[in-house]
Amino acid sequence: MTWPTVDVNQLNQLQGETNEIERVMLFVGSLKATGGAATAAVLSGGVLATGDKTITKFTAVTDGAFKLTINGTVKNVSAVDLSAVTTLAEVATAVSAKLSALATVTWSDSDSRFVVTTLNTGAAATLTVATAGASGTDLSTLLKLTTAAGASVTPGHAGASVPNAGKVLPVNSQTDFDKLLGDADSALKNDLQAAMRNAGQNWFAYVWVLDDSDPSVSFADAVRAAQAVCSVEGVVVCDDIAAKDAIALAGTLIADVLAIYQRWIHVYLSVQGVQKTESWADYLARVTAYQQGIADGGVTLIPRLFGAEPGVYVGRLCNRAVTIADSPARVKTGPVVGLNSTGNKPVDKDGNEMRLDTLQALSKARFSVPMWYPDYDGYYWSDGITLDAEGGDYQAIENKRVVDKVCRRVRLLAIAKIADRSLNSTPTSIASHQQYFAGPMREMSRTMRIQGVTFPGEVVPPQDGDVQILWRSKTQVEIYIIVRTYECPKGIKASVMLDLSLQGGNA
Repeated sequence: MTWPTVDVNQLNQLQGETNEIERVMLFVGSLKATGGAATAAVLSGGVLATGDKTITKFTAVTDGAFKLTINGTVKNVSAVDLSAVTTLAEVATAVSAKLSALATVTWSDSDSRFVVTTLNTGAAATLTVATAGASGTDLSTLLKLTTAAGASVTPGHAGASVPNAGKVLPVNSQTDFDKLLGDADSALKNDLQAAMRNAGQNWFAYVWVLDDSDPSVSFADAVRAAQAVCSVEGVVVCDDIAAKDAIALAGTLIADVLAIYQRWIHVYLSVQGVQKTESWADYLARVTAYQQGIADGGVTLIPRLFGAEPGVYVGRLCNRAVTIADSPARVKTGPVVGLNSTGNKPVDKDGNEMRLDTLQALSKARFSVPMWYPDYDGYYWSDGITLDAEGGDYQAIENKRVVDKVCRRVRLLAIAKIADRSLNSTPTSIASHQQYFAGPMREMSRTMRIQGVTFPGEVVPPQDGDVQILWRSKTQVEIYIIVRTYECPKGIKASVMLDLSLQGGNA
């Protein structure tokens, strides 16, 4: 049965699970720029009445002056001679010449107003209303460029931009994703929402937005930059990969983060789904080639078949109703949420629906995929497969997560013992520190029993000899730790036999 849970913790509510990084992921994905073209700042003067347009009012000016601020700099305009003008358009041209490379002045005959427009565009383009100059005939009033005359300013707009690009953004279940990532539909936003729904209570994550128009910044660059702000269990790459190079890049990233920061991460790569020109056989042949020859237990490939598989899968891993030692294939966790919102399965170029045999083939090729059971309602997940080599210890994600957690905690214990002479080669110290370094495993091995049902811990309780301490020299010591996990039934074979013997014998 699925146990309803209530998970309320002051740290969870304020900051996410701050005392551990398990279940905290960094989502990296691209967004397209929105917002249209950059615009200039515009000062629209007040409307000139018929009497205000009398040309002799302007030709009488030989020493016109006014001032205004353009792009943050005060511009004093003086010595404007309008004695030779014959039209209001010529008035605008004469004034515009005094603003040189900063702005232009035009006359709008349809609106009966003068308009000042900056030559530059974007957020840096700014204007103010005009005021009288220090000396000379005041043109600000004559041109109606003052507040009193009804003039108004429209600042420059930055134009098309990617919302929050190049930043680490914390998110949780209260985040307004449309406000944070824009109204447009995107794989990044869909994956985040799917992860939130499948993770349940107290979900917390980080996001790094890539600019879709800038291919020079890769997901690996984003993750490296994010290390200055956050430490996470895993990285979810929401941009679909369609080549083998991305898998190698993920492996290099994992090695770099471990070497530089001593942080253990797992990378979840979204793989492009079937294309409109492909049959299921074509698709299998194409994507299977991506992983051939690669052995990396720190990478998982997730095909985007229904549409939001990366978010669904990672959200399931982050669900606090289960432990990190539980497989995403665990049926008692419940069906996945939001996988098939349309009720229709994906189809290939010939209109053939995706079947379980396609999912089985992908699973055998080391892709982590959803699945369903005939005559059993709901969509579930298959095994959490990694790209570890065949027969490797970390082919299942739960094994990798458990060992990574032990590594993180043992590292912190080891740092605390630097230059501490209580850790030495004497039998008493060895015995004491074997218990000390076994602490994370004891904590992770706690079991719980409810109504006769035993819920095992994340690992088997440590046994004598599971922690070994070896002194290589007077200053160098090595710690060897064995982590044991519980069995997990991912294949159940039940044999049913018939007994036709008489019950009770002959009468």
